[in-house]
Amino acid sequence: MNKNIVEDGKETRFGPGKSGNPGGRPKKRPISGRYADVAEMKLPDDLQKVLRLLKGATYGDAIAMGQVRAAIKGKTEAAREFREAIEGKATQRIEIADTTISDALEK
Repeated sequence: MNKNIVEDGKETRFGPGKSGNPGGRPKKRPISGRYADVAEMKLPDDLQKVLRLLKGATYGDAIAMGQVRAAIKGKTEAAREFREAIEGKATQRIEIADTTISDALEK
């Protein structure tokens, strides 16, 4: 009997262990994709000099340095963005009161 025949008699399109869509559905991120492209573009020399960045710096480098400078000046939102980019978002701590069912029923 042929291995590519299934119980209902139809041939399978893909052999055992083969997926028809191994990468899954493509992720569509049109705006984020453009932001990523711009962030990797080389900064014009005049702007790179004004911002005092190294030769070959990108727009992404300029944005990152802007956040760092703002954080140094005391802008807490910039400092939070900087930390979250490095460490991830801070987890929220939740305290749970230690009560038993009998304590709750007595109240």
